[in-house]
Amino acid sequence: MPTQKALVAKETCRILIQRRDRSTGKSVEMIIEIPKNWKVTFGKLHASGGDAGRYPDTQSPLCLRIYENEKQQRAIFTDVTHFRDLSIPVKIKMIEIDKKTGQTIKKGEFKSFEEVNTNEEWQDEEY
Repeated sequence: MPTQKALVAKETCRILIQRRDRSTGKSVEMIIEIPKNWKVTFGKLHASGGDAGRYPDTQSPLCLRIYENEKQQRAIFTDVTHFRDLSIPVKIKMIEIDKKTGQTIKKGEFKSFEEVNTNEEWQDEEY
């Protein structure tokens, strides 16, 4: 088996993984770095729909599997909600909304007003 130094020496790709922590229910993000020639798959933990009845078909968690080759699985991450290769550039549209409401009095009549200003800007997502 190659040493950690040997793995890092190869051309690699960084993958962002977001998963749900079952104990807290919170979303957790992690970044892994793997050799570019490794295979990544995404799907149900138990493709047949269950682990001897442990998970009903609709509740089998989604997982990300990492393979070094056809027969050697190197990692599995469960409860994955999304992932992506960080070499794919992503832009995020940031929308800032400034909303003001109030009332004015004209000739003894109250009139309500609402003023909405929107500012939109595309930004690079950074990791």
